[in-house]
Amino acid sequence: MNSVRRTVLRLSLRPFAIGAALSAIVLSAACSSEPKASAPPPVRVTLAAVSSGTIETSSRFVGNLEATELAVVRSEIQGRIVKVTVQDGQSVQPGTVLLEIEPDQTATQLDAAIAQRASAEAVLDTARQELRVSEAELATAASNLELKEVNFARAEFLVEQGAIGEIRYDQASQELDEATNSLAAAADRVEAARAQIAQAEAGVRRAEADVETQRITLGFKTVTAPISGILDDILVKVGDFLNVGDAVVTVAENRALDLRIQVPSNRSGQLREGLIVELYDPASNKQIGEGIINFIAPTVNSDSQLILTKARFFPGTDGKLRDGQYVQARIIWETGPGLLVPTIAITRISGRSFAFVAEEAEGQPVVVQKLVELGDVQGDSFQVVSGLEAGDRVAVSNILRLRDGAPIQETSAQEAGSQTQSPAASQTES
Repeated sequence: MNSVRRTVLRLSLRPFAIGAALSAIVLSAACSSEPKASAPPPVRVTLAAVSSGTIETSSRFVGNLEATELAVVRSEIQGRIVKVTVQDGQSVQPGTVLLEIEPDQTATQLDAAIAQRASAEAVLDTARQELRVSEAELATAASNLELKEVNFARAEFLVEQGAIGEIRYDQASQELDEATNSLAAAADRVEAARAQIAQAEAGVRRAEADVETQRITLGFKTVTAPISGILDDILVKVGDFLNVGDAVVTVAENRALDLRIQVPSNRSGQLREGLIVELYDPASNKQIGEGIINFIAPTVNSDSQLILTKARFFPGTDGKLRDGQYVQARIIWETGPGLLVPTIAITRISGRSFAFVAEEAEGQPVVVQKLVELGDVQGDSFQVVSGLEAGDRVAVSNILRLRDGAPIQETSAQEAGSQTQSPAASQTES
C-alpha cells in the first residue's frame, strides 16, 4: 500500500520538475541574449611635453630696501622760521631752498668778530712799527760798534808807541765793550719784535676765521637741499623756533636702492658678489625688480648666525620701490640644465605628486598615472627630479576626470578652452 503511494507521488511531482528546468533554460537564454555594457568614452585632454630647460637653484628671503642717497636736513643755526618754500613730496635738486630762518643774534656776533679783527690788525701794525724801530737801532748799534773797533785798534797802537796813556786806552776798550753790548741788545729787540709780529699775525688769522664763521652762519638763514631726491614729510612750519641740529625734512633718492638681506651662515659657501636677486611683491607674488649682490658682510652676527648681504637695484621713477619697503627676494644660487613639467599637469595625493602621461594601449591612447619627484618651481613649471623623461607628454586639462588607464582624445589648447585647470584645481588631498 505504501509503495503504491510513493509511486503515485513521484509521478505527480515530475511535471513540476520538468517545468522548473524549462524555466531555468529560458531565463538563461534570455540573459545571454542581452548586449554587453559599452566602454566609457575617451576624455578630451590637452597634452604638453616634458621639456629640457634651464633650472635655477634659489632661496627666498624677506628684506627691506634702503636708498643709497638719503639725507636728514638739519638746521645749522638758531632762529625762527619765517618762510617754507617747498611742499611734502616735492622733487628737489642740490641747493634748492627749503626754508628761510631769521637768525638769532647772528648779525651782532658778526659785528663783534669784525671789531675783534680790526683790533688784531692794529696790534699787528704796532708790532711791525716796533720791528722797524728795532731794526734801525740794530743798524745804528752795528755802525757804532765798527767805529769803536777802529778807535780801539788805534788806541791799542798808540799805547804801544807810548803816544797816549793807559787811561785813554782803557776808555777806548770800555767804549768798544759798550758798543758790543748795545749791538746785542738791539738784536734781541729785533727778535722780540719779530715774535710779536708772528703772534699778532696769528691773532689776525683767528679773527678773520671768526669773521668768516659768523658770515657763514649768517648765510645759513636759508636751509637748502644737500642732494637731489624727493622730500618726505616736512617736520616744521612757519613760526617754529629751530636750534642747531633740529631735523627739518628727509630727502630720499629712490633711483638706486640697496636691499638688505639676512642670509643664514650655512649659505656662506654659496654667497658671492654678482649673484642675481629677484624682487617680488608680497601681495601679488609678481616680480617687480632684478638686481645683483654687491656687498657681503665680512662678519656673522653671533646671536642670529646671519650674514648681512646687500643687492643693488635701479627701479627708475615708477614709484614701485621705495626706501624702507619690505619685499620678498629670491637669490639664484646657480643655474643648469634639467627637465621641466607644467605646474598644471601635477596632482597631489597624500603629499605625493603625480602626473598623467599619455601612452598607447591596444591601439588606444590612454593616460598612465605616474609618481614624480619635483624640485623648485621654475616660472610656470616644476623641475623634474625623477619619474618623467624628456619627451613624455602629460595631460594639462580635464585632470579631475582622468584615472589611471583612462582612454583619452587629444585636443588643442584652444579647443580645451575652459577645461584647462589651474594647479589649485588639480590638487587633491586624501
